[in-house]
Amino acid sequence: MTGDERFERDLRAALDDLAREPAPERLVDRVAGIPAQPALASSYPTRLRLAVRGVGSGLGLIAAGVAIAILAVAIRQGGGVGPAPTGGPPGGGAGASPASGGSPTSSASTVVHPSPVPAGFEPLSATFVSVDDGWVLGSAPCGGGRCAAVAQTADGGATWSAVPAPATSVGILGGGAAANAGVSSIRFADRLNGWAFGPELWATHDGGATWRREAISGLPAAAPVMALETAAGAVHAAAYDPAHDFRIASAAIAADDWRLAPARVPVGAGPVPQIDLVLAGRAGWIVENDRTVVAGARLEAGAWRAWQPPCLDVVGPGVLAAADEQTLVAACAVGAMAEPQGVHLFESTDAGTSFGETGSRAPLDSVAGVAFPVHSTVVAAGENRQGAVVVGSFDGGRTWRNVTPAGRGSFADLGFTTADQGIVIVAEGNGTSVLLMTRDGGQTWAPVGF
Repeated sequence: MTGDERFERDLRAALDDLAREPAPERLVDRVAGIPAQPALASSYPTRLRLAVRGVGSGLGLIAAGVAIAILAVAIRQGGGVGPAPTGGPPGGGAGASPASGGSPTSSASTVVHPSPVPAGFEPLSATFVSVDDGWVLGSAPCGGGRCAAVAQTADGGATWSAVPAPATSVGILGGGAAANAGVSSIRFADRLNGWAFGPELWATHDGGATWRREAISGLPAAAPVMALETAAGAVHAAAYDPAHDFRIASAAIAADDWRLAPARVPVGAGPVPQIDLVLAGRAGWIVENDRTVVAGARLEAGAWRAWQPPCLDVVGPGVLAAADEQTLVAACAVGAMAEPQGVHLFESTDAGTSFGETGSRAPLDSVAGVAFPVHSTVVAAGENRQGAVVVGSFDGGRTWRNVTPAGRGSFADLGFTTADQGIVIVAEGNGTSVLLMTRDGGQTWAPVGF
């Protein structure tokens, strides 16, 4: 029997016994002699990355099978191949450093050991880049207090694992110069590039394995980032400038090269200015609320320019959502600062150039967020006489109904990844919070366990 024949026999035996025993040591030695090949896909905490390129012979294909067998055996037995990031939540980013680099990892043999999400994890903000891949920023008990923690899923929220968090505190985005340190929100553009912000700004370019503190040139170091979204290969952030207005900065998702737009968004006379930032493809809109709608900006042809937002005359705040680059809605609390008349819906079909009231009044007295996954569906979160509730319309705003039970608390990150799948975080009145997900276009919502 030749050496290659013996090798193939051993391979078949190893595959047959894959779930029970490790591959023979001589197979490990044989595979170790195969030259490494460039990676074809990215590495994630709960996923295996193995690429074999340029394999032209039967022996090469067998060698690839052995590599897969050995890696699978290692994973089934709780081991791993290659180095893995250390630490994880709680602890505000163990294993990450403010000085760590921002380039993606490239080792084709790295498997990251999944860690359980820490007990007592409370979600603050969520982001999904596909129906499967998502991250949740939250807090977890540590050292008598609470530290920043991040959970990641690769199966649409069915299971979660802990990954490193930025090495900072959990922030409370109170608005303006009063915003404290830390981060309170998270967004990812794809499986590699993400940001934690509010009021600090941190970036990752390796799927959350490492994080680095960011600065926006032209703004004071302490200028709080109040909103951040990403689309079409770019990331846009709105930061509060002590000069008493908001500035908009943009960068390519993998570059960390932030550039300030000339446009400025003025701040109103109220005590807590808030920014609502919405992107759809290469279009974008900003509404600044300070008790009422004050000002806005629009992204057109790659540049942010001053824009007259809807609901400037309704004497109340408004929030935006876009179904595409041309179609968006504004949910505005008409008369909230004078004679309250509830939440009304306004729609634009020309990228925000004009708006007209549409549908019937939503069953809310105040509104915290709105989502517009498809032209016929509008979902809004806010409060009515029953308490905090999410309501939905599935006929373009003509009729509405509660889609979550009313209760105490507030809302964050209402949004949809697809026409069917969406998320919202409810901060309940007892100090706890819960992530809710819908998989039927907003008709029903269910809590997600970590």
